[in-house]
Amino acid sequence: MMDLVDKSDMSDIVRGGKIYKTFVTIDEQNKFWVVMKNGIFIRNPTKKDLERAKTKSYSPTNICPVCREEWKRGEMSELTDDSILYSGNALHETDINGRKMEEYVCRTHGIIHYDRYNPNSRDNIRKSLADHRTGRLKDPGNIFAENCQKLTCELYGVDDLNKKLNCYNTRYDHSYTPEGVVMEIGGILVELSGKRLQTKGAHLSGEIGRKGWSFGYMEGEWGKDFDFEMLWCISKDGLNIDRGYMIPRKEIYNLDTKEGIKSITIYKNPSRWSQYEQYRITDKEFINKADKIWKKIINDKCS
Repeated sequence: MMDLVDKSDMSDIVRGGKIYKTFVTIDEQNKFWVVMKNGIFIRNPTKKDLERAKTKSYSPTNICPVCREEWKRGEMSELTDDSILYSGNALHETDINGRKMEEYVCRTHGIIHYDRYNPNSRDNIRKSLADHRTGRLKDPGNIFAENCQKLTCELYGVDDLNKKLNCYNTRYDHSYTPEGVVMEIGGILVELSGKRLQTKGAHLSGEIGRKGWSFGYMEGEWGKDFDFEMLWCISKDGLNIDRGYMIPRKEIYNLDTKEGIKSITIYKNPSRWSQYEQYRITDKEFINKADKIWKKIINDKCS
């Protein structure tokens, strides 16, 4: 590891009369600082570099916090000049409720998060109008997702907030479950009153001996706020509810470590042990009721 050096006259690098933009990267322990350009090591930082990085909103050593986190998680192979915050490359961050924050991020992430979270962004207005007009029913995949959402809403007596708020990019997909919702999960009675649910569904697939249900793109749920993920396991032909699972959010995304799973596979063969069996809905009366509602939903869509 390179030692830190103190050369105050090197706070800006001048080569051939040109001042190069510089910034500081750090490792997970926040101890190893180096000044880089386009991912290439230039020099160790000066004390002045480190002071500016801590005290100023705009400086050559200030890095977009989102870029820094993505880099730490290995989602970015290297930090580049695009991650430096300066007057021409900084926008206010948008939180998941669509509100402007005091914190600055790079222009790229500023635009992405505004488009994603602000209901008044051009992207969300266009998406909302399209969803409102088509009901998201042209795509067979969206038909299936729509049916699973409706099943959860009718079964638990909750609202689909995407439709109610006319916005398909909300932090919550369902309203709170009403009072008196209790069911048997993993052989234990669980109180679900006042809880928020998310919904995913999957058809039975796979080869003999390895048949099961695969729920992908779980990272799409990380930004959502809920208590349980309702997983509907649908028969291969799509006509029946085989089983259901209530997975706590902590099993999908860890708020402390910021780590999450990207997929869940549940096997049909009971001899193939699954870490999620403890979350299986063992209330047969509830599953039978879900199956009846499911048949009504798909029959209504076909009529």
